[in-house]
Amino acid sequence: MSFQGSVLGALLTLLGWDGTDFRNVKVDSDGHLQVDVLGVADLSGALESVDTDGLVAYIAKFSGSWTALSLDSGSRLMVTVDVAALPADAATETSLQGVEDRIGALAAPASGSVNWRLDKILTQVTTPSLPSDAATETSLQGIEDQVKDTLYNIKDGLYDRITVTGSAGNNWVTSTAVPAGEIWHITLITCVDVTTGLTSVWIGTHVSGVTMYFKVYGAVALNIAVAWDGNIWLKEGEQIRTLFGGVTNNDTLYMTVYGHKMSI
Repeated sequence: MSFQGSVLGALLTLLGWDGTDFRNVKVDSDGHLQVDVLGVADLSGALESVDTDGLVAYIAKFSGSWTALSLDSGSRLMVTVDVAALPADAATETSLQGVEDRIGALAAPASGSVNWRLDKILTQVTTPSLPSDAATETSLQGIEDQVKDTLYNIKDGLYDRITVTGSAGNNWVTSTAVPAGEIWHITLITCVDVTTGLTSVWIGTHVSGVTMYFKVYGAVALNIAVAWDGNIWLKEGEQIRTLFGGVTNNDTLYMTVYGHKMSI
């Protein structure tokens, strides 16, 4: 067509030249340019026919090339881990199993294993019988018990003086009771009335509420001490008891016990 016929009366129209004719450029109702691109394949529905498994399989790219990825039946990505070589002397499952075999199980060790040999040694080792006169825990305890009953350590000297203001007649004078943990060895007992004379003096022990005399003296003058010497052993709670006979009222009476205190 001619330029005159194409553009007369349409000077505001945008034209395009196709090499032969001028043509109007097409726009939509909003003025947007409408372009028909030739040579592009119709992709409508193309993705529907694409092998998506194959697409996913080549999704990773390394060193400029696509590398296939592997999925298992559960669509989980399969990865190959590149493990560095172990040192030459590294322990492996095989070498550790060998060590276990050489040691042997505890319950039923294999013949020739370490535990098997230990079982043999323990089975063959027995405790020899003691000689008939060998000391045992029981016999040693018996010796200890006997030594404890016969040997004591001297704890202190014993000096127990008892003073009594007498009344007319016979008067008891009793020593201190032996305390727990001690035994008293009595070697000397003296009795004296420093006010008037006495008609008699009885010396004994007081054990479990009973007085037993082992020495009796006759009349004793004023300020004359009766002295007994010997060996008497008293245990816990026991005492020396003397009887002053013929005492005058308000006489001052002394009884003194000498010896050793022994610890047990």
